[in-house]
Amino acid sequence: MTGKSAGRSMRRYSAAGYRPAASKQMRKKQPSRFKRRLFVFILTVLFLTAALLAAIDRAFGPVIREFALVQAKYLAVTTINQACNEELAAWPVSYQQLAKVVRDSSGAVTSVEVDPAAVNDVSARLTLAANAALERMSLKKVRVPLGTVLGSNFLAGRGPLIGFYIQPASYVESSFLSSLEGAGFNQTMHNLVLRMTVVVETFSAGYHTSQTVISDMILAQTVIVGEVPDFYAGTAAGTV
Repeated sequence: MTGKSAGRSMRRYSAAGYRPAASKQMRKKQPSRFKRRLFVFILTVLFLTAALLAAIDRAFGPVIREFALVQAKYLAVTTINQACNEELAAWPVSYQQLAKVVRDSSGAVTSVEVDPAAVNDVSARLTLAANAALERMSLKKVRVPLGTVLGSNFLAGRGPLIGFYIQPASYVESSFLSSLEGAGFNQTMHNLVLRMTVVVETFSAGYHTSQTVISDMILAQTVIVGEVPDFYAGTAAGTV
């Protein structure tokens, strides 16, 4: 091989050996840069999304939570009242079954006596009915348009649906109340009331709240004509 041909061969070898090596090195660097840029892009998107959600929660979170509490109270009271009304329709209760007005020989009211056994029986039946109804309501999901939650007349019924769950967090506790109130000249209304109390939870993504719901149901009432003593049946008027 002559010197001239050997020189051309060396130049071809050098060119063939160097350029692919440089090209290969560039290919290694390009994926690395792409991955870094993709990683930065994903982090930026996540950060902006988190900031947007935080801003939305600050703006609408209190309103949504307040609306959820109102809905939970309404649903619990409606469920309890419906259960009690159905029970009373099946087993009616009269004022005479629960209490009686005692008068003297002149017709003046001397006392108003409440029958504890009859009251306890009615309270137990209604409490059981209310608990059974709330158990069937357990973990109820409610969806409401955002426009309705915001209270806007223009946006009512519009916008994305806001979902939250409602469930009873305790059994119903009941207490019996007896109240007297004026009903006209020389007349007094006597109300026999069953008060039901239950804790209701409301929760969704990002928040959880609970509240005590009270529902008063009038079991029976009557108008007493004549002056009513401030104390009757050994108990202060207004509570039994």
